[in-house]
Amino acid sequence: MKKVILIGVTILTAISLAACSSNSNSESKNSSEKSTTKSSNKPTLEIPESVVADSSQVAEILGKTTPNTKVKINYEIIGNYQTSDKAGNFTLKYEIDSNTDQDTVEVTAQNKDGKVTKEITIKQNPEVIKKKEADAKAKADAEAREKATTDSKAKADAEAREKATADSKAKEDAAKKAADEAAAREAAIPREYKDALSKGEDYLSYTAFSKLSLKEQLIYEGYPDDAAQYAIDNIKTDWNIQALKKAKDYLSYDSFSNTGLREQLIYEKFTPTEADYALANVPK
Repeated sequence: MKKVILIGVTILTAISLAACSSNSNSESKNSSEKSTTKSSNKPTLEIPESVVADSSQVAEILGKTTPNTKVKINYEIIGNYQTSDKAGNFTLKYEIDSNTDQDTVEVTAQNKDGKVTKEITIKQNPEVIKKKEADAKAKADAEAREKATTDSKAKADAEAREKATADSKAKEDAAKKAADEAAAREAAIPREYKDALSKGEDYLSYTAFSKLSLKEQLIYEGYPDDAAQYAIDNIKTDWNIQALKKAKDYLSYDSFSNTGLREQLIYEKFTPTEADYALANVPK
């Protein structure tokens, strides 16, 4: 009896182990099938390597992924996330900066089973680049013209200053030379000549003389002829005015006809022209 019981227990135990093994294999298979099913839903992503922006600097990225999958550019996009349609198609827009010729961005497709990311190059619109280059050239040309004008004006101002300085120095040199020459001439004049000039100026300060009468007076004072002539040549006076003064002196103490007054002035050795000037300007 005991032996039979043992065999029965052994058989039951074997049957139980076999059942457990079968269940384990079944669960493992189901898990594997679920895992295979899950991985097959991971999104795909098809996008071009590059696109060109339009004239408004906006580029359209046309791509394809798994249906009903969210897609985005980098971490921010226009209009939040985009969701692909039932066929997996999507369109994203990206505005490229006007200061750059191209930009590289990431496009990401993501669903609950995973995500995939690819890079795409956004190229600036050729017309925008052309305009930017034209604007840059125009600006450079304007700056070059302005610099040339500034440089030209600076050069002209410098040349004007140099000329003004040279002219001023030339005038100063000429004035100094003239002064030196005058001083040299003055130093070369004999003392007696200078004294004759001074004596002639003294006479004219209190009475009127003609040239010849003043020269005779100086010679009478003992000055040699050449000294007296030097005085007459260098004395600063108007001999017409001297004739008028002499005429007024005569009329202040005596009466004269025009002819008599003229003859008196000629007698005083005034020239006919000087006498006529005096007659024309005495009080009527």
